[in-house]
Amino acid sequence: MGVRRIKARLDAAAGFWPAMHGALDTLGFDEGYVARLTAPAHGGRRKYIKDSVWGMMDFEPHELAIIDSPLLQRLRRISQLGLTFLTYPSAEHSRFSHTLGVTHVLKRLVASISEAARREPILRAGNDEYQLYDPSADGEVARSLAHAALLHDVGHLAFSHAGETAFSAGAGLLVGGMELEDFIGCFREEGFESGLSECLSIAVCLSPRFRAFYGRVLGPGDLDGRLREICCFIGGVPHDPRYPGLANLISGAAVDADKIDYLNRDARHCGIPVGVDVSRVFLNSALVRISPDQALALSRSRVGQTGGGRFSAGVHFIVNSSGIDTYDELANAKAVLYQRVYLHQLTRNAEQVLAEAVHGTIRDPSAAANPDPRDIFTWFGYGDDELLARLSRERGSRQIATRLVTRDLPKRAFVIYRDACEPFVGLRDVFDAGEWDVHDARGALADLELVYRRATCWRLFDQLVPVDPVERPRRLAELRDLIRREAVAARRSIDPGFDPTAPGAAEPYVGLSPRFELKPINEVLVREKNSIGHSGQWTKSEELSNADNLGRGVDHVHADREWLPYVAVACTKVLYDLHAGTMASSIPDRAAPGDGSAREGFPVRPRLLLRLEEVCSRTGLDHGRLLDDMATAARAGYFGAAERIVPLDGGLLPRCGTVATRYATFRGEGGWQVSPESVAAFVRQFPVGLRQEMLSLLARGTIITRGAVGQAFDRMTAASRTRGEGGFVFARFSPNSGNVTGIALEQERRDAYLGAGHGFVRNLAELEVRLAGGPAGCVAFVDDQFASGGQASAQLLHWAGVPREEWPAAIQGERNIDMSAPGDRTLELLRSGRVRLMFVHGTETGRIRVVETARSAGFADLDVVFDGQIPASPILSEPLRGFLAEVGRGLLRAIRHGDGPVDAAADAALTADAVGYGNIGSVMVTLTSAPSHAITALWCPGVYAGQPWLPLFLRRGYRKHLVFG
Repeated sequence: MGVRRIKARLDAAAGFWPAMHGALDTLGFDEGYVARLTAPAHGGRRKYIKDSVWGMMDFEPHELAIIDSPLLQRLRRISQLGLTFLTYPSAEHSRFSHTLGVTHVLKRLVASISEAARREPILRAGNDEYQLYDPSADGEVARSLAHAALLHDVGHLAFSHAGETAFSAGAGLLVGGMELEDFIGCFREEGFESGLSECLSIAVCLSPRFRAFYGRVLGPGDLDGRLREICCFIGGVPHDPRYPGLANLISGAAVDADKIDYLNRDARHCGIPVGVDVSRVFLNSALVRISPDQALALSRSRVGQTGGGRFSAGVHFIVNSSGIDTYDELANAKAVLYQRVYLHQLTRNAEQVLAEAVHGTIRDPSAAANPDPRDIFTWFGYGDDELLARLSRERGSRQIATRLVTRDLPKRAFVIYRDACEPFVGLRDVFDAGEWDVHDARGALADLELVYRRATCWRLFDQLVPVDPVERPRRLAELRDLIRREAVAARRSIDPGFDPTAPGAAEPYVGLSPRFELKPINEVLVREKNSIGHSGQWTKSEELSNADNLGRGVDHVHADREWLPYVAVACTKVLYDLHAGTMASSIPDRAAPGDGSAREGFPVRPRLLLRLEEVCSRTGLDHGRLLDDMATAARAGYFGAAERIVPLDGGLLPRCGTVATRYATFRGEGGWQVSPESVAAFVRQFPVGLRQEMLSLLARGTIITRGAVGQAFDRMTAASRTRGEGGFVFARFSPNSGNVTGIALEQERRDAYLGAGHGFVRNLAELEVRLAGGPAGCVAFVDDQFASGGQASAQLLHWAGVPREEWPAAIQGERNIDMSAPGDRTLELLRSGRVRLMFVHGTETGRIRVVETARSAGFADLDVVFDGQIPASPILSEPLRGFLAEVGRGLLRAIRHGDGPVDAAADAALTADAVGYGNIGSVMVTLTSAPSHAITALWCPGVYAGQPWLPLFLRRGYRKHLVFG
């Protein structure tokens, strides 16, 4: 049995029992008290105690012996709600009154269950019969239940759960000389999912001192057996596998005595209008014996209803369907009280101050070494006032503890909650959903957006504060220390008059109140006339409660008023950097064409980014002041590579919309689009001081629209007519941009051009057919633009049949050309007929290169015509050009060389292409892509400085390099 093994572990721990007995001695629960105790007279007088919640409560003599012991009387000095009285002044009821209330509710519940069993021993439900169990038939078990209810909270430290949290928050704590983790591990390994206070309660009941006391109370009998029952009932673990339902009557079930009392009692004393109608819980509630076959049938019905697992045979607690409303009341009351009372930010703030004071004393080298301040038993005998008085005296905690006495608490500096977390850019801001739907994935982008959020910010939020009881304090301490250090650095960047080394310059206080994950509402068996089922068939309280818990988890960061703005700035950086480089994920690319040009998924590098306006609305911080402080810190170099977390200045946001309007017709690979949000995200990647210049640069850029294509070819054909040239047959040059340009030209000018004697073909095959019908005056291959002429030269060399290895080295890797072979008539035309390559934009240098290539390939009368020069490289400030060059070089290096070495020639090529190929550095895009001569950072995705780089215009063929964050 698990309790025996726990007892053996504690027996084997040198010094554990002497340390506990020393703590019990300070309460007056010493050997002398036990020796003086006389056994309660059998059949002695009962005693009635008046309670503000339950009225008159009656107790047996053996119960009174426990109640009157120093062990329980100590609970009068411990508040039930810890430090909640700082929030709700009337919440000053003690853990003692709660203990009596739990025992009273339990006894009423047992009496009701026993009455139901005597009234109806057999429950018939459908074709099954269930035997009802009468717990009072075994008087010793019923007595153990009542004693367990009285003793279930004797392990609480001062300030109840607040004290438990405070002492558990640090590393190196001991319990009777055992490491805290080892002590709790003794219980966890035996199936006790108990916190520190419950483990201490069980340990007290297993102590030799308590055994001697309990022997005086009970007299002769199976003392060890009774104590093991009590320990199991306290921990919610079956004392006998045949009776799992008994263990849940006190605590651990959906409906139990502990919840019924604390929800009603706490609500009343805090003035919260919720509660539980216990009379309906007692009505026809029962303990029912379930056979293995019946348990299997219930398990099968359970799956799909609540997602639960296998149901075990044995005696289980069951409520009547008329009491299911009370089950809903209980779930609702618990949710309301957790939100308004137990997790109130001011109370949690005070708990962190208490933890800081406790560990200030523990860490203080001047504190008394005997007894060891690191040992929980040193503090076990303290009540609330005694602990606060001790902390107010000690040098290591005096200053912070005084703040609890005077209620001078820190203020909220920052909050973190799941719905405030956001991706750097939404997928629907950069992808046109319609482009995804055409791949038989209707609604795919909306679905993927949810996957994206789960894989990035939600996942990070869930992992920010681990649930593991060992890892949690370490992470919280790490976060506190990081925020404290960064707050000092942030203030140094923002406040020119701040000197952290000046006399009297105190280190900032930072408190972190982590979210509290509520235990899910357990389901309960329900009797409905002739059937037995699960509460999930009658109510959705479990699902609603769990969803409510998920959405309400909030982490609070507190600081002194003087430090609030600097701690807030520090939080943004610490949270963003916390998982940098340590996590990776991916999301599927469901719109990938499936031809190998794109990966199956997009890599994701999660970082924690928050909606600061929402954070400020929760904390009361001035949002504008926070943004100004972040910008000031950024200009001082505070954020480093994390500068993108600084939001855009409010004056820049309208300009993002203007830029998005300018490029609204752009549709890149996979439906890549330009939106106000994607412009803002792109510009946010730049240092704060360069953002305005970058937006101005984008506002002056060029997009080759459909209208621009038509107008350009109008001018070029008009010029050809003035030279006496006849009609053109317009063909499409390159498979991507040339095809798009040809489509746009035909759609914009088809009727007018056909009337003027021109014609259209879509590809080389159609051109071959056209030439078979007679000679063409002039064939014009159309495209949008060229700069160096490398791609056009590669196309001509391919048509001429020149082997690729004989091409110039710079263009041997060119893939974006039409790989089909020209027919005989087309080839003859290229060699001896009139052929023009017509572009909307070009350069004279590139034209000369292409014409020279044509001559070398034997194409005698091929010429290159373009309507307008590619706009000259914009004049950039040195900081902006340097940043763009650094980004472009880093992105291209990763794509071309990965993590491999780079030789001198490759390094020179990277330098030449860092701000657009050939360092032309234009700001130009077509309808569907960005040319290689455009600034590289505009169109190239990848990773820069360890962070995903989001391009504004995705160049075709580069979708496979996208990385999100």
